[in-house]
Amino acid sequence: MDGLHDLFAQTIKRALPRLTDADDDINNIVDNLVNTVGINTLELTVHVREEDFTNIVLPVEARILKAAFAVLNVTGRDRQDDDNGGADRVNRDLNAEANANAGDAQGRRPRRRNHNFVIDWRDIYNIDDKIKTRLQRGKKIRKKQRKSLVSRIVTQVRNRVPHATRQTFVDVMEDMKAKYEGSFKHELANGAVGKTSITASMQSKFDNDRRPPPRTKTETEAPNIKAAYGCRKWRVSRLPDGETPDTQEEKRMELVRIFTTERPRAWNWENINNLIDDTYATQRMEINRQAELIEKDKKARAKAKRLGKEYESVVNGDDPAYTTASLRDRWPFLFTANGMKHHFDFLTSNHMDAQIANFVEEKLDDMLEFLMEKKGARTKK
Repeated sequence: MDGLHDLFAQTIKRALPRLTDADDDINNIVDNLVNTVGINTLELTVHVREEDFTNIVLPVEARILKAAFAVLNVTGRDRQDDDNGGADRVNRDLNAEANANAGDAQGRRPRRRNHNFVIDWRDIYNIDDKIKTRLQRGKKIRKKQRKSLVSRIVTQVRNRVPHATRQTFVDVMEDMKAKYEGSFKHELANGAVGKTSITASMQSKFDNDRRPPPRTKTETEAPNIKAAYGCRKWRVSRLPDGETPDTQEEKRMELVRIFTTERPRAWNWENINNLIDDTYATQRMEINRQAELIEKDKKARAKAKRLGKEYESVVNGDDPAYTTASLRDRWPFLFTANGMKHHFDFLTSNHMDAQIANFVEEKLDDMLEFLMEKKGARTKK
């Protein structure tokens, strides 16, 4: 058994050069493989899995070790026979396999993470009494379990990585796949983050939870007119802190400058969206004026008729409302797809991307099933 122990230790050191003889992790890995997992013969090394290492090393290192032990079953006997040529060949096989998993065939180092977040699986298993079994069997988790999983992972990330980015959640999903590949095999397919994936849901929830709280009732109150139906922020009663009419005009002019002087591909949408947010109150005041003047005109006209007086419309009076053409000149980005969507999200507090993702996740299967049933019924007729 000592010979097998030494062979395993040498394999680990070659696959992960950062580990040395003085590092307890090597002994811990070997003891875990032999005594806990039961890999006590060379032939059994083909059954080594990434999960056998994830509690001791990083997920990407677990993949490297799995690859190293996979080739060990074929070539490891050469090392046991003390054949230097065979040992060199094994080393080459191990190094090539490790490099392919860590970076590429050139042997690039794996990307270093800018966080040390580790999933608290005990918290995940507390979602319900069946989720752990489904994960262990490689089954896809159910919709309610998925929703709770996303919520709990996001809470864990927020508490430990407050400035998490998209890459943070990609790293988290890589860890989840490393532990339960069967349940999350469709995530990060070809390295891409799908719009309806768990990875995208985690990032979306994290970003939405960080948004500022809704404004007070006075700030967000919408008038009782048809044009305002469905709006949560039809009008804003005061400018943001530190803003004045002059600063609002400066930011409006900056938006016009960007639109008229820069190429669309060069537009910095993060900066543009910030300017749109800062000037939202002024935008709404100018956009709403026409609808509010029409509503005011209707009430005044009805009152004049009731009193038997003549009435002159104020809609096109001395201080008329902005026309659509003039609004397009003053706020050009509100007439682009991205700018319109951003303004709409703020106006309704209804984020379209999240709504579409939720629909696909919760209702799409039912809708497709309903349509298929209807199609079958028509075919029978």
